[in-house]
Amino acid sequence: DDLVQTILRVADNPEEARNAAHKSRQKVEREYSFERMVSQYEEIYNSAVG
Repeated sequence: DDLVQTILRVADNPEEARNAAHKSRQKVEREYSFERMVSQYEEIYNSAVG
């Protein structure tokens, strides 16, 4: 029900949809940047190797 309500609200409000999409993209770019992913893989590798 919550998902359906959210979809209906966004469908009725394109500006809200654009804002949500913009914020989501910014979060993905921040959380999953190449530099951040490399750093996380290095940490995993170093903890596994010792």
